[in-house]
Amino acid sequence: MTQTLTQPRTLSTGKLVAIIGTLAVAAFVMILNETVLTVALPSLMADFSISSLTAGWFTTGFLLTMAICIPLTGYLMQRFSTKMLFLVAIVLFGSARSSRRSRRTSRRCSSPASCRRSAPR
Repeated sequence: MTQTLTQPRTLSTGKLVAIIGTLAVAAFVMILNETVLTVALPSLMADFSISSLTAGWFTTGFLLTMAICIPLTGYLMQRFSTKMLFLVAIVLFGSARSSRRSRRTSRRCSSPASCRRSAPR
């Protein structure tokens, strides 16, 4: 029995630089995303009248959600095409958005402040 060894594929320097650059930008955006949440916490606490303990739980929930979504996204991208995942994401977002809009129009606001707080952005 003879075994043939295949040589691993090598990437050009330009492709390696592009891959490493993309990973660096992605890591920066993740850190920026978490920083934005931290900066926004005082405003969120005032707007929703929640305590710092509750805001801490929301932050923990956000970070746990991110920790679950990142590997799940990698798994889904290996199993399905990018086009299919994009279309599914757009359909889910659109249906959730229209569902939210139809609920909002059927509900009456108890005060002008509560109507402003729930206005779409």
